[in-house]
Amino acid sequence: SDFTRTTMAARMAARCLSRATARVGGGASRAPHQAQRLARASPSLRRAAGTKVRAQQTDNLTGLTEAEKEACVAEELVAEDAEVDIWRDTPVRYLGYANECGEALRAFLPAGGVPATYALAIGYVLADTVDKALKEWKISAKCKTDPSNSVRSVRVAATSIDALTWQLLASVFVPGSVIHLIVATTTRALESIEPAHDAAAAVAMALPLDVSADAVLAGIPTAGGLLTI
Repeated sequence: SDFTRTTMAARMAARCLSRATARVGGGASRAPHQAQRLARASPSLRRAAGTKVRAQQTDNLTGLTEAEKEACVAEELVAEDAEVDIWRDTPVRYLGYANECGEALRAFLPAGGVPATYALAIGYVLADTVDKALKEWKISAKCKTDPSNSVRSVRVAATSIDALTWQLLASVFVPGSVIHLIVATTTRALESIEPAHDAAAAVAMALPLDVSADAVLAGIPTAGGLLTI
């Protein structure tokens, strides 16, 4: 077909140009003849040949074959796994539980206490997202896996969105909603049970500390929320 002939001609033109410009020694004597053939080619064929040569030159500039790029990425991932992740492998990760504790302790926190715990948990999530984005950018830059900074930026953005979405759901919204539901349901249930307040008053009287019956009653949903965490 015309498309097949055009493709074959483009490949032939690309080979002519690459041989004319890259080979030395014995192949140099054929360069003028090959250059003349390329010059007689149509503009579309010359553009196709030039595009292929530029791609080959780009690969040569990186100095890495596809197999070497894959090996480089694998090596970097192994090194990353062996490295201690401060956001996920150290006590810093417990910052992600801040909002859950805030929901459980809602009855004992001031007005802005619970939103502050959410701000702390979301700050942790954002820091972890930035860390994963920087690691992805580093691997891409070192292993030359992307043909341009634009492609690299898209890859880093995808990694960031993945980390951000997963962390927000798994560390903030889902567990926070579950704890909030448990505490709220338990609180309403205790309020609907008339003897519950009398029992809480009796417990408060028996304790060696100066504790009110309301505090004892509020402590039951709080304990349930903390145990759920």
